[in-house]
Amino acid sequence: MSPSDRPQTSERGFDAELMDGVRLIFSSIRRAELTPCIVKAVRQAFSADSASLILVNAGGELYVAFSEERLAEDGGGGATGRLVGDGVASRVARSRRPALIAGSLLADERFVGLTPRGRVGSSIVYPLCSDDRLLGVLSANRDPDRSPFSEGDLENASVFAGYARLALDNMRLYDELETRAAALATARSRLAFSERMAELAHLVARLSHEVNNPASSALANLDFVSSALAEAAPGAARSPDTLVGQCKLAIDEAAKSVRQIGVVLKRVDQFVGAEVQERQAVDLVQLVQNVVATLRHEIIERARIVSDIDASAPPVNGNSKTLSQALLSITANAIEAIPPGQATRHTLAFRIRKTTGGVELEIADSGRGIPPEVLGRIFDPFFTTKGPQSSGLGLTVVREIVNEHGGRIDVTSSPGATAVVMFLPASS
Repeated sequence: MSPSDRPQTSERGFDAELMDGVRLIFSSIRRAELTPCIVKAVRQAFSADSASLILVNAGGELYVAFSEERLAEDGGGGATGRLVGDGVASRVARSRRPALIAGSLLADERFVGLTPRGRVGSSIVYPLCSDDRLLGVLSANRDPDRSPFSEGDLENASVFAGYARLALDNMRLYDELETRAAALATARSRLAFSERMAELAHLVARLSHEVNNPASSALANLDFVSSALAEAAPGAARSPDTLVGQCKLAIDEAAKSVRQIGVVLKRVDQFVGAEVQERQAVDLVQLVQNVVATLRHEIIERARIVSDIDASAPPVNGNSKTLSQALLSITANAIEAIPPGQATRHTLAFRIRKTTGGVELEIADSGRGIPPEVLGRIFDPFFTTKGPQSSGLGLTVVREIVNEHGGRIDVTSSPGATAVVMFLPASS
């Protein structure tokens, strides 16, 4: 290193340099940013020509987290990640005692057997410990043509090491927080997926009769055609013209049934599919109509359907599949709140209104209502009043979907009246 490249001792003194270094090392808590900040700070505070920070990995091994200037032990500058072999740093780490090397390396019994480092004139090597736990080792070095470090520098290093330990502890806690947050996000994603699969299973069960009836009709008509063609022979009771006409009618009926199944499956496609979908203009009116068509059989057994649609309501900016899942979940809950067999006494209302900045959708039922002690917890994960058959994530997922769309959702309830109101921003 040329003299002009070396850190120069500040006339302000160590205290001022220390405060600058403290501000630097506490300027970030992220590992990739903090480790070079600590090394830069120790070089400036101690007017060192080179410095390195060695940390302990999950396996208890020492590795170079960051270094400035090539040292004999670390194998290069920057964030190397190289494991540290037997050397000054590893022996200081084992002894948990700092070392001031200002003359012969062999003057300290801990370093017997090590080869003296020709490029380093003096060093301060300081273990960083939190309670009884070793965090790492911090070293600062000066070239042979510089004045060596002194006992006063070693005392100052103990002060700097205290701040470095605190910063590294904060970094470790932040790393753990990020790891746990990532694990929580993964768990929430898996639970949400499980909830959506459960909702899909319920949806398939609800639609089974809509598929079974036309499927049975199609099979019956095709069986008729098969039997009729098997009977076709000279002298048969039915004339060829009659047979052709009857077969054509049966085939037409079978085709009608298959098309009906296709309509049902198309409705199912509104609720399932790839999770990743670009946001686009979504017609809430169409989504509500799809939900009502899908659940109509269950609704009409319990309530009259009431629609109050503002024709001027604009499309919203969103993902049609996830919004459909949210509407399906809310509507299914409303249906379950209404006792069966009393359709003339109950209503299930869908209201869409244009409002400032977006659209307001209300789904209201005249069912049993939600008790006050329950109402405040309905969006809590895993909270359910439906027993073990429910995961307690349905409304949690609904709220996340609405939040992801930049909207909001509110629920009000009293005996005989529950309303779920969603606001969604209009498509630009």
